[in-house]
Amino acid sequence: MNIPADLRYSSDHEWVRRDGDVVTIGITDYVNEQLDDQPELLNSDPYGDGWLCSITMTDPSQFDALLDADGYRALTEG
Repeated sequence: MNIPADLRYSSDHEWVRRDGDVVTIGITDYVNEQLDDQPELLNSDPYGDGWLCSITMTDPSQFDALLDADGYRALTEG
């Protein structure tokens, strides 16, 4: 499983990339097997073109509360 170190992660298997006050959110590799429909970009490029949305943050400190790559790896490896 690919877990880029420059992203943050939720325990629900979303990834978050921050660029100033804007965050981009997508689904990690871990949840793809659970999807009924497997859209091509979500499966082939989940950390690039397969992102879901961009959001302007009102409280940037919430980004720091997300898991880093090591924390997400520990969550998914049990």
